[in-house]
Amino acid sequence: MNHTPTFIDSREIDSRGPYQRERRRQLEVAGLYPPRIRLSARRNAWLLAEVQEWERARAAGRSDQQLRELIQRMIEARGQ
Repeated sequence: MNHTPTFIDSREIDSRGPYQRERRRQLEVAGLYPPRIRLSARRNAWLLAEVQEWERARAAGRSDQQLRELIQRMIEARGQ
């Protein structure tokens, strides 16, 4: 099965949730938000599946520690 990842940019994420760019960056640095992927020198994006999984975890009331563990699993799954 060929699985092509779907990327979303910051404008799309802005329309999805309560956090604006600076707050997402703070969460990302703290390991509490899926890390962006550099597509080119001037373009970053996020994997839609990771953002959706993070949204479900937040809605379920996961703790910061649980979110960090989730993010770590996401990074490992990328092969980084």
